[in-house]
Amino acid sequence: MKLRKKSTRRFLAVAAFAVAVSTGTSQAIVYTANDAPAGAGNTFQAAGVAIDIDSSYSSLLYDSLPVSGQVYRVVSVSLYIAPIPGETGNRYLSVFDYTFTGFGVDTSGSHLGHSDNAIDVGAATSGELVTWTFNNSMILVTADSAGWNTGTGMLYFTGDTDQNRNNNGAQGINYFRIDGDQSPVLYGSSVYNNGVLSARVPELIVTLVAIPEPSVALLSGLGVFALLHRRRA
Repeated sequence: MKLRKKSTRRFLAVAAFAVAVSTGTSQAIVYTANDAPAGAGNTFQAAGVAIDIDSSYSSLLYDSLPVSGQVYRVVSVSLYIAPIPGETGNRYLSVFDYTFTGFGVDTSGSHLGHSDNAIDVGAATSGELVTWTFNNSMILVTADSAGWNTGTGMLYFTGDTDQNRNNNGAQGINYFRIDGDQSPVLYGSSVYNNGVLSARVPELIVTLVAIPEPSVALLSGLGVFALLHRRRA
């Protein structure tokens, strides 16, 4: 009986430690591209934006560089936007993976899902930072080290009026971009328009989290530990 109590106390101690570690550890990484002041200067109305989750980019773009081969979940995408003259309506973000080649072909195989929320682009304040979240859609991407516009790390985000993937990128958004033409090769992101990636870099913030997340991995381990403990008991 004493042995069982001692084993139970040990299990509870391990569980408490694991919960403390899981709640105190974050594997989120944040990509940020903007110039000063953010949300000012040049804008560009386009179908969407693209980003390459790649370990070879400058650490100035990421608070922590992605690891090549690691799978990440997209948590949120934030953009500085301006109203589109004469246009109203909500825009979801529709997401496509690295196999996306444009809207001239069937995109069903490359479509990953939509944002949880929509942004009213007509009501936006010029220079406003708006955020789309992806808690209800498991948007996964595998980081690589292949450089711009190649490899599994490429993601494409385009405007959609609903969550049915039926607008073919026609529902544009007016993005603020880093002033002047910039090289996507240096920034790892680009404005996407008319089926091509342009030499215009959006002011963009993307938050990702590693999969499996620390709390999930620890809870899985605790489940195995609990099962073994129960069998021994």
